[in-house]
Amino acid sequence: RMYVEEALKSAHTELFPNFIAALTVAADEDETSLPEDQGRDLLAFIMAEQGFENFVRGRANDDLARLELLQGGIDAVARAGGAANALTSMPIPELHADPLSDWWTEEHDRALVVGTLKHGYGKYAEIRDDIELPFAATFAGLAAPEPSKKDVKRPDSPLSKAQDELQHKIVAEEAPVEWIHGRHLSNRVKRVFSVLGGKSYEPPPKIERPPREKKVKVKVPKAPKVKGAPRTGGGTTLEKFHKAQEFIKE
Repeated sequence: RMYVEEALKSAHTELFPNFIAALTVAADEDETSLPEDQGRDLLAFIMAEQGFENFVRGRANDDLARLELLQGGIDAVARAGGAANALTSMPIPELHADPLSDWWTEEHDRALVVGTLKHGYGKYAEIRDDIELPFAATFAGLAAPEPSKKDVKRPDSPLSKAQDELQHKIVAEEAPVEWIHGRHLSNRVKRVFSVLGGKSYEPPPKIERPPREKKVKVKVPKAPKVKGAPRTGGGTTLEKFHKAQEFIKE
């Protein structure tokens, strides 16, 4: 709490509404039970050092952004009645994103939230091996394969879409069930925690633009060429025409 209060002095408070709201809650038992020589007095001494103040200035925005992100999940788990209830009943708003894998369900999104709050941000190995979460039974101890490069996009046609869907179905049936790479899990964590904190990923409505009017091209008739006229490199068109007339008379 003291670190955040100090960090907010050098940050834009309007960017962290959820976390600031959490700071207004009264101190809990963990805070009030610390002796003064181990609590605020000690922290105040540490934070008064110039080196720590420089550290706060350098880290404030990144740390507060991470805490603001996590606060959305903390509040959602609290509304669900705790971690145990959150694993089964916490609603996940619309993410507007495909699942991480064919086996990934909303249950796994809830487990990812609870596991992140329990083990820490980015601790995916610990989340994977936690027997209280649904991942351990299948993936405990398994490493995720490196994400493959995206295939070259083919022309968008009904035939190519049908071929892609068929190929994806065949690959999904033949491929073994694998754990998700940390890069993809991190993106999922950011999206899930963001929507729990009130952010929407709904795509903007498509703007209907009126069709462009086709410009009518007016064809200007060209003057007929005089056959047999000598080729000249200079002069205006009218001068060339007079020369051609003289040539014909001769």
